[in-house]
Amino acid sequence: MNIKNLDRPDWFVLIEQWVARGMGQTGITLAFLSGALAFKRGATSSSEAELRKVLADLIETPVDGYV
Repeated sequence: MNIKNLDRPDWFVLIEQWVARGMGQTGITLAFLSGALAFKRGATSSSEAELRKVLADLIETPVDGYV
């Protein structure tokens, strides 16, 4: 991970790096993002509330310099 990514939310880093690291030709799906974030915290799934929180974070906490 790049040092500049340390102050960015995990969801942003996953979205930003997916295509750049050759993981696919388009961005990640919301289901994958939710699962990856759950995996990081040691869970095997995400609840509806956790998924809604991810969506709220995407909307309410934009990363400077990105739309």
